[in-house]
Amino acid sequence: MPSKLPRIGLRIEKDLLEKLHFVAAYNERTANKEVEYLVKRHIAAYESEHGPIEFPAEESQSEAS
Repeated sequence: MPSKLPRIGLRIEKDLLEKLHFVAAYNERTANKEVEYLVKRHIAAYESEHGPIEFPAEESQSEAS
């Protein structure tokens, strides 16, 4: 069953992509899961230094009607 998660495109140099696949295989992950892991670590480091990233609460559909 296809994933309903949002998708992004990534332009990356061929040698970096090959290295990403190598590291992902070493960590027993897919390249996609390796990138997800790295993004989560980067965000955690940012929030550790700058505080939590928060977004305004969205209005519920009933309030907007």
